[in-house]
Amino acid sequence: MLVVALLLLALLIGVWVLRKQIATGFIDRELARAEVPARYEIADLALGGQRLTNVVLGDPADP
Repeated sequence: MLVVALLLLALLIGVWVLRKQIATGFIDRELARAEVPARYEIADLALGGQRLTNVVLGDPADP
């Protein structure tokens, strides 16, 4: 039982450490699926909320 608990804890820590990469992949896939050119930065990604900054949707040369 202790081994399972330690493995679960290690998995949760790994997901928490990689949370920005996971979110970036998800956002990029959804924007590509919708064919929306966009740029953004993930400023904060926590349990209480998320914050994107420098968000640009569409072609900045031809708004």
